Order: sequence, then C-alpha cells, then structure tokens
Amino acid sequence: MGSGAFILVLLLVVALVAVVAALRWRANQERVQKLARFCLAKCWGFIARDDELTTRWRCPPFLEGRDRQARDVVTGTVGHPARRFVAFDYSYVTDNSDGRGHRSSTKHRYAICALTASAYFPRLEVTPATVLTRIGNALTGDDIELESEAFNRRFRVRCPDPRFASDVLTPRTMQALLSRTPLHLRFEGTELLCWEAGVSTPVALLERLSTLERFVVGIPEFVWHDYGVTNSGTEPSAGGAAQ
Repeated sequence: MGSGAFILVLLLVVALVAVVAALRWRANQERVQKLARFCLAKCWGFIARDDELTTRWRCPPFLEGRDRQARDVVTGTVGHPARRFVAFDYSYVTDNSDGRGHRSSTKHRYAICALTASAYFPRLEVTPATVLTRIGNALTGDDIELESEAFNRRFRVRCPDPRFASDVLTPRTMQALLSRTPLHLRFEGTELLCWEAGVSTPVALLERLSTLERFVVGIPEFVWHDYGVTNSGTEPSAGGAAQ
C-alpha cells in the first residue's frame, strides 16, 4: 500500500470514529432530555450533575478509580406512604497497564438508586452470584443460605446478622428479585441502595424504584419494631410525589 492510500485509509478511519462518537453523543443527549421531561411530568427533581453524591456512601462501587461523577440526578418520593429516593448515573475511570509500558483507561458506568428506609438496619448485601463468588463462598463460607434454592443459586447474601437476612428476604421478596434482571442491593445506613451497570432511562428507573419499594414494603412489621420503628418505617412526604 502506497503512502497516499495509507493516508486515505487513515483519514477514513478517523472520520468513521468521529461519526460514531457524534451519534453516541446525540443518542445520550436525547436520553437525558427524555429523562428530564419524564421527571418534570412526575414532579420529581432533576439536575445535570452533583458530584457530592460520589462520596455519600463508603462502599463499592464508590471510592473506586478517579474522575468520579454523578450525573442525571433524580430526586423525589415514591410509593404510598411516600419514601424519599435519589437516583443518578455514576461513573469513574480506572487506569490499566499491560506490564510493557502500554497504558489505557476504562470508564465504568453504573445506574444508582437509593430509597430511604427510615431505620438503621444491619448491612445486608444481596449480589448476583458468579463463578468467582461461588468459589469464594466455598473457601470462606460467608454466604447465607435461604429457603429458596433458586434464589441461592442466583444471588449471594451476606449479613452480620443471618436472622435479619432471613427475616427480610421473605419468599415474596425473593420471588420479586428472581423475576427481574439481577442487580446489587445493600442496606447502607438508613437507605436501601441498588446499582447495576449502565445508565438511567425512565423505564429502567421505574423498575429499580419498584424493586426497592417492594423490598422495603415486604419487610415484616416485627422487624421494624425490633429496630425501633413503628408503622413499617413510614415517614412524612418530602419532595415530589410519584404520580
């Protein structure tokens, strides 16, 4: 291939990369605008960015990498009675090296959603099971086994109080989690937090909120009572209500 042909091919590749990047940018802008209009219709708050949220929780996937950002932030209330929530797209960058002086960067994106539960529960974690987590559990034995074999195969449950995990993960709650795409869940402070890879859309946001609400509503009354909260952890309305 002559130098002229090589330059032509190079220019075509550069042009193609630029076109793909432009199309991706336009698609993302349309997604964000659609999400903003959806929030306006639901009387929910929406702001483009609030990086203070990147340090609100001291657990994975937070505190990883660099250039941490919280974008497309949605706030409001959901359910009856209303519970406060916050949802946003979280991203960070990690740097990689192949050991031969070649370095590259990877951007990680997660859709985050947190619902206020109004009680300080033990740190319960429900995460999708993988080959690596199964090997880890075989070595450490820290995975809590529940009544549902299907749930045990699909999820890994960890909690300092196994009884609490068994009480809140009722058959109905486990079935609700089994009926949707697996996601990560954690009680952190007074909030039930969930995350999964990707970005927010109106449909995905509603699905995550529904999962969190069903989880919290499904907590038996005696558990709320044991942790000093009555009336199933309900709280006064704050912010916009779900329509």
